[in-house]
Amino acid sequence: MSSVEIAEILEKYDTCFAYIENLADIQNAKSNDEHNQSPLSATTLCQNKQCSNGDLLNLAFKGEILVSGTFSYLAPINQKALLKVAMDKPVDFRNLYASSHIHGFSTKKELREILIWYFGHLHIFRRKYDSPIWTPVTQLGSEYRNGALILNYIRRKTDLLTELDQITRKSGASGMLRDCLRGSVTCDTHKETNIRTIMAHISIVELNRQYSSSECF
Repeated sequence: MSSVEIAEILEKYDTCFAYIENLADIQNAKSNDEHNQSPLSATTLCQNKQCSNGDLLNLAFKGEILVSGTFSYLAPINQKALLKVAMDKPVDFRNLYASSHIHGFSTKKELREILIWYFGHLHIFRRKYDSPIWTPVTQLGSEYRNGALILNYIRRKTDLLTELDQITRKSGASGMLRDCLRGSVTCDTHKETNIRTIMAHISIVELNRQYSSSECF
């Protein structure tokens, strides 16, 4: 993504947030109570072309709004946010990411799961075969709690750790890597540098695997 595209996206977020602030100010002026603002309708915000569902979810991840309603499960809970939005507009999950953001896909019996880069973090989502609704398996907004789930998914559902074993064996670094991960005193600066180089190579192996939307949906 180019710097121009990033600037355009940020400007769009700012436009949406300013619009929410303006409507909330109008509402608060009528009720004279800014702390009990009734949630603004996502349907109304999107109909006026000032916001999209993606904009609203992004603002929720940034902690600037509190979302509630039917589709609030796609965003973290921000109890401290003063601005409130009811996610009452149907959300097409496919519009919330690019194909390059899908880093793992698996099927098991009646379930499909994906590992996806979602608003700045890796998350796992799941849906049933007979449902179009994707729900988060990992915790949104508490990403520090998701490490074990994501590692388990990578271990069971992708080839990343297989590639890791092959690369470290070929480089002769498997012992060094194990020592560093365990905090061994033998993990000196030179070894750390070598391992960083290896890990940089590993990061390309699986995360550059491209999944198409048609493959996952």
